[in-house]
Amino acid sequence: MMIKTLIIAEAGVNHNGSLDMALELVDQAHACGADIIKFQTFKAGKLLTDKVEKAGYQKASTDRNESQYEMIKKLELSDEAHRILHRRCRELGIDVAQLGTAQPEWCFDGADEVNARNWLIKGRGGALFKEKIVFRSAKKRFIVVDASKRVEKLGTHFAVPIEVFPGALPLVQTELAALGARSVEIRSGEGKDGPTITESGNLILDTRFAEIDEGLEKAINSITGVIENGLFI
Repeated sequence: MMIKTLIIAEAGVNHNGSLDMALELVDQAHACGADIIKFQTFKAGKLLTDKVEKAGYQKASTDRNESQYEMIKKLELSDEAHRILHRRCRELGIDVAQLGTAQPEWCFDGADEVNARNWLIKGRGGALFKEKIVFRSAKKRFIVVDASKRVEKLGTHFAVPIEVFPGALPLVQTELAALGARSVEIRSGEGKDGPTITESGNLILDTRFAEIDEGLEKAINSITGVIENGLFI
């Protein structure tokens, strides 16, 4: 059976915060035959504070006196701008859908660790919740790793990342200890003041367990305040 290959145009934030440029990206994606165009959507105020400094590589290529918040804020599009982009995509026949209404035929991704049972630890990049939505939504899933990611025991090299609602942090830490967590560390933002903030505005706890069994993924997610974790069992 032949499966149609979908062409996805990665627009990201290449519009530089300009609606006109974003519309031009949609037009160019259509001209190139793209089926889908992907933009990064966010509210800067939900991702970081105005005191967060830029990372070193960002200072090297942008205004050193500008905070990371100020830089990201410039790339933000308004809700109305997104509605206009949505209409342009519809007019051109480019799909606009959420995973709640559209199921990917397949997805592929990497992993941080894989054991002999093909259990995974993923999430070092920080997009835990949305990453797992894509993974669980796809009808077929492919994981691409090299030999360095194969381990006999999950947790050999990496802690289990857990995305947590900030207001529930003390509760979650207590409950993780009850599940056998040996250490629980709030992930700090590299080159930032303060912790890593996910795309959904949550914290990440890097958590080490003595043993990772078949029920741990669900047990972690049953804790009130946990959004998602990086185990794929």
